[in-house]
Amino acid sequence: MPQLDTLRTFAVAAVLVHHFAGDHLPAILNSIPWGFAGVRLFFVLSGFLITGILLRSRGIVEDAGQSRIFMMRQFYARRFLRIFPLYYLVIGVAAAVNLPPVRGVIVWLLTYTFNVQLSIQGWFPANIAHFWSLAVEEQFYILWPWLVTFVPRKWLVPSTLGMIALGPLFRTYAVITNLNIVAMSCFTFSALDALGLGALLAIASDPSFMARRSYRFFKRYALAIGVTTFVLLTVLMQMRIMALYEIFFDTSTALCFSSLVSAASRGFRGRSGMLLEWKPLVYCGKIAYGIYVYHLFMPGLLASIFIRFNAIYPEKGWLNFSLGTAATLIVASLSWYLFEQPINNLKRYFSYKPRSDASVPLALPKKYIAGAHSAPLQFAKPKL
Repeated sequence: MPQLDTLRTFAVAAVLVHHFAGDHLPAILNSIPWGFAGVRLFFVLSGFLITGILLRSRGIVEDAGQSRIFMMRQFYARRFLRIFPLYYLVIGVAAAVNLPPVRGVIVWLLTYTFNVQLSIQGWFPANIAHFWSLAVEEQFYILWPWLVTFVPRKWLVPSTLGMIALGPLFRTYAVITNLNIVAMSCFTFSALDALGLGALLAIASDPSFMARRSYRFFKRYALAIGVTTFVLLTVLMQMRIMALYEIFFDTSTALCFSSLVSAASRGFRGRSGMLLEWKPLVYCGKIAYGIYVYHLFMPGLLASIFIRFNAIYPEKGWLNFSLGTAATLIVASLSWYLFEQPINNLKRYFSYKPRSDASVPLALPKKYIAGAHSAPLQFAKPKL
């Protein structure tokens, strides 16, 4: 599903616009919450991809006669190799050079609870504010894989619907108790509707579940419901009726993005498909994790370089966006080829296949093979 890589590119590009362009956008563009939208799209994508990996792995392990504990060990090993090395490298370097405020919040950063710390203090610090979303994703990985792996199949859709409901329920609590806006956006529960809608889409798309009602919902109704709700909430906001806007805006946005992810996973055609499969965009999606991790450090790095040449670096605006984006892409590319990809290649030692079959290319279990049943989607060989 290469078009999903381009959606990653769009998501991280929205974050770059938010952090690099600032308020220097035209008025009509400045009203768009770019950073919020980018992170929510990331959450929907993560819920979809991680749940899809877990469901396919569960089928592979069951067909191979392996235990589910074996599957969890392999899953977490593979996640560790993809996520932890880059994150802890950056945290270590930032702490070594005493980049503020890393040393003061080092425990929160090392334990992936930085979003909790931000929710308590109620404001975003410089340099490392973006790490809150990585904390949310890691907390999602703590419990959700166990549910997908061990919960009986008939309970998986109800469990996912319950997780989705926790998002607006938490924001309702936040409105009633006057929690700060950072907690309302960054605390783990607030992201569960976006993550959960992505997870539900993965379940609906999995042939073994035959969840046709859920599949039809994403294909036909999710976008219409999301857009309609978004418009109504925007009208209510203009009327100063803020409570419903604060509670359901995230959900309406996630519905729109889940429809987009659903369509891209099947594959857009025509010019849209050509754009979403354009190699530079797909490549940026492949290195999107590095782009996201590094990007907020680039303005400070560029400013220090400018000072050496007795020049003043523009902190906001399109020049900052252009230079910051270029620097981020260069650093993220070097990081991918020299650091991340070699470590990522170690995943071959943590296959979901039995050791005796380790040399056999990974394929779908028999029950997923086209023709064995009527499936809403045709899956290619999974890239776990």
